[in-house]
Amino acid sequence: MLVWAVSAAGAVSLAAHTRRKIELCAFKHLTGLACPTCGSTRGLRCLIEGRVAQSWRKNPLVFTALGVAVSALLFRAVCGRRVRLCLTRRQRKLAWAVGAAALLGNWAYVISCVG
Repeated sequence: MLVWAVSAAGAVSLAAHTRRKIELCAFKHLTGLACPTCGSTRGLRCLIEGRVAQSWRKNPLVFTALGVAVSALLFRAVCGRRVRLCLTRRQRKLAWAVGAAALLGNWAYVISCVG
């Protein structure tokens, strides 16, 4: 995530200085359809500018995952303990199913609303 964030921030900064539109998504470039993570770079720019709600609207799943990851890191830094999930085999299957549904739902949202 850190490599993506630094790369995207650099690309957004370069695009702002050159006043050119950038197309970072190879999937969208090849197919014309947004990928499940499309909008993340624009969302990162909104986040850097302090527009948290707008960044979330660009790609809800990516920025929700980012918020969860940052929260887990803060919890570990403050409490000195890792966040661990101990799931049964059935719960893991359910978690994968919920994750897949969230990914597909987010992808449909990105295609219809973000482009």
